[in-house]
Amino acid sequence: GTLDLVAFAEAHDPDVIVYDLPRPYERHWNFLRLMKETNSLKDRAWVVTTTDKEALLAVVKAANVVEIIVGQPFGASDVVDAVHLALQTRGPGQRV
Repeated sequence: GTLDLVAFAEAHDPDVIVYDLPRPYERHWNFLRLMKETNSLKDRAWVVTTTDKEALLAVVKAANVVEIIVGQPFGASDVVDAVHLALQTRGPGQRV
């Protein structure tokens, strides 16, 4: 739930959060945006995975909330590459 994600971030201080965004995209995107506004999550890098990148991008547009969106089909190596890219862009421990 919502508090679990916030509590996890406070306890573990991750540099990057990988979040799989399911359908319906608009509802789950709004949830992600609300999470990004919390103190514990607002300055973190995010990698969002989804099964339909084009449909998600239609909802997201230019929201500038996440660093990377990985579309289907993707494998573990694609997600790892996206996390490495997010870390290179922002750097470990670096917040906005």
